[in-house]
Amino acid sequence: MILLTTSILFIVGAYLAPKLGINLRAITHQAVNKQHRSVTSKSSTITYSHLPSMQLDSLLVRLISGKHIHLNKIDIALYLSSPKVKTEIQSSMQQVRDHLVFILSAKDILVFSNAQKQNLLEAEITQQLNLFLTTGKVKHIQLQHTVLN
Repeated sequence: MILLTTSILFIVGAYLAPKLGINLRAITHQAVNKQHRSVTSKSSTITYSHLPSMQLDSLLVRLISGKHIHLNKIDIALYLSSPKVKTEIQSSMQQVRDHLVFILSAKDILVFSNAQKQNLLEAEITQQLNLFLTTGKVKHIQLQHTVLN
């Protein structure tokens, strides 16, 4: 339910923001960049192997590359703040997967072309998932991308 509400708010916001003169993309990038800076500044000293983790089933997502659309397999590993989060994610797995597909399908394939862009995407996904989690947080996400066609 929370995921549906978040998605509806995002769609409504995306429609109303230009009419109100709000640059929604700039606001989102500022939030993601702020989170990304904190992650990258700590990434040299933080390892995530001690955190509870879970591997999600692979997602098949169509990503745009110029005028072409490519089918991509994306593997996602989540590093969590507590084991309770794993239970919460498992109980709402379909909503989590739908939300991930929604986020990823709006991206260009070039987001995987360099580490900085991929880190920004990982930070954005982390932020979006943490919006509806109640028992803890996703601390880090690791994406593995494969082009299928």
